[in-house]
Amino acid sequence: MRKFTLVFIALQICSYGIYAQWSGDAQVADTKVCTANANQNTSFIIPDGSGGAIIFWKDSRGGTGQDIYYNKLNSTGVTVWSAASAGLSLTNTTIYNTIDQVISDGNGGAFITWETDDGANFAQLVQHISNAGAKTWAATGVSLSNTAFGGNICSDGNGGIIITWSDYRDDLEDQRPQTFAQRVNSSGTVQWTASGIPVENATGFSAPFGIIPDGAGGAIISITDTRNSNYDAANDLYDNLDIYAQRINASGNAVWAAAGLPVCTFAKGQGGNGDGKHPYVVPDGSGGAVIAWQDFRNDPNNGNRSPYNSDIFCQRINANGVAQWAADGISLCIATGSQEEISLMPDGTGGAVAVWYEEQNGNSAIVTQKIKGSGIVQWTVNGKLVVSQNHPVSYTASPDATNSAVLLTWADPLNSPQDITAQKISIADGSFLWGNEGILVCGRTDAQSEPAITHNGGGGAIISWTDGRNSSQDIYANRVLANGTLPLMLVTFEAQLINQGVLLKWSTSSEQNTSYFDVERSADGNNFSSIGKINAAGNSTSSINYSLPDNDPSSGNNFYRLKMVDVDGKFIYSKIVTVNIIEGKFLRIYPNPVKNTLYLHASGINENALIQIMDLSGKKVKEQKLVLTGRTPVDISNLSKSVYKIIIKTKANTEELTFVKE
Repeated sequence: MRKFTLVFIALQICSYGIYAQWSGDAQVADTKVCTANANQNTSFIIPDGSGGAIIFWKDSRGGTGQDIYYNKLNSTGVTVWSAASAGLSLTNTTIYNTIDQVISDGNGGAFITWETDDGANFAQLVQHISNAGAKTWAATGVSLSNTAFGGNICSDGNGGIIITWSDYRDDLEDQRPQTFAQRVNSSGTVQWTASGIPVENATGFSAPFGIIPDGAGGAIISITDTRNSNYDAANDLYDNLDIYAQRINASGNAVWAAAGLPVCTFAKGQGGNGDGKHPYVVPDGSGGAVIAWQDFRNDPNNGNRSPYNSDIFCQRINANGVAQWAADGISLCIATGSQEEISLMPDGTGGAVAVWYEEQNGNSAIVTQKIKGSGIVQWTVNGKLVVSQNHPVSYTASPDATNSAVLLTWADPLNSPQDITAQKISIADGSFLWGNEGILVCGRTDAQSEPAITHNGGGGAIISWTDGRNSSQDIYANRVLANGTLPLMLVTFEAQLINQGVLLKWSTSSEQNTSYFDVERSADGNNFSSIGKINAAGNSTSSINYSLPDNDPSSGNNFYRLKMVDVDGKFIYSKIVTVNIIEGKFLRIYPNPVKNTLYLHASGINENALIQIMDLSGKKVKEQKLVLTGRTPVDISNLSKSVYKIIIKTKANTEELTFVKE
């Protein structure tokens, strides 16, 4: 009769450590993006094209200034390009770096633009990150101007980007800007005049607040402009900011009027405060654009002092630069109070769906509205209320992968300190697809803030946020499935010696649309085959225990993993556990992983032995003579964190086991 050695390795050996996965419990929500020392905050997130996401954030670990780091989560919530304890550095400086915008490169990578502040000047830079996480342009990025800030980027349709920014090169004293642009090809080489081209040939000052591709290798840029304004030097105020636009072709030449196209010149203030998280301009699907802005035409103070009364207006411009709706725009909201931070998404008819932040009667709210390509507002007058709070709300919004719904997330302070909530809104009819209140993504009792959202390649979403659970600020994330539920939460997966077989046991704390579990076994840790399937609960918010026996394990190593399959056929794998079967005696090592002391537990043995510990390269890093008893300690405190083999030689046998030093 044979006896069994059970070596339990609760670690998946992969390039960056243990398997992670999305959390199905909003009170846990423990998918880590970056937990390095110091503070990480203000994350930007885009889809990776394979069901995961690429995330950038600001990072203060350098001690002086502020840098930018990034990482990728795959579709199962595992960090790919770096361990979550680190992240990859975009910048490594002693000055301040601020992210302006991140967009997908269409090939699993990203383009990013950011600005630097050395205390004397601002500079605008861009970089391309490949689908392997590498910086492919100049090591420190492509510098566009040393007198620039507020960059916005879009694809040039040929593997590069077009970028626009505010540049104060002609007014170094007061730093009043004008709008410039540049094209950078796929190799990181600037294509137009080295210092960029002025977008408008006009007097006054201007600043861009959005850019989109024109579908022909060029771009459409939306601009706030002072040319029709009087300047109050004593108070540093302009009395009539207007909205202009310009289309530039692939060669950097103006397609519309050289001085720019007037979009709204109503004789009061209009402002475009769009940024990399709140797009104020989107394509209309026919080579033109829909442009939104914050409008003060109904504010007696013209937006210059409190109380503020800003409205939301928008206009559609066709590819030839002709306004399609009423002069000076159509109102989306003219309610009393302040409306701002607009996010636009195309509606598929040449119009747009808008989301904005609103302050009214002491409350804060997120509101949405749809305007069709014909210029007809579709939903409730002044917008449809999504959520109302008695404290400020931070939010971001993004289209889903099919452009049929708006994905929306906000930091909810009602359950103090702050929770992260998400909602999905149908573009067709404005219905709330994830319940009237949305779905709770993270509901921990410590502080969560600054949520950012993107799609997961389908109808679901991935949300990242700034998290305070570890006393400092870190970046965490979670995924919401298309139907508005959190993923399956696997709590445990383990192997247990039972008589002459192995019992595989696992438990879940929640399940959504799970179909079945497939237990797989391998002799080498690489090539797995099924040994049995167990039907899943399907949908549950309770703890459920499962088990499946392996009554005929092979001699030597038996690697086990759990394949978790949902009703759509999609699946993820668990960590791997390993059982080693030997003849004649029962010997195991524990704990595993181990920190400082490894114990050898022997059954029916009391004899001299020689142990040798080998690293992954086969180098012997420790050798020791000892007597095997019921519980024999081995000091490994001097070993580095890694995976090792321990060879145990007695007079009759030689055993080889594996452990992980953490």
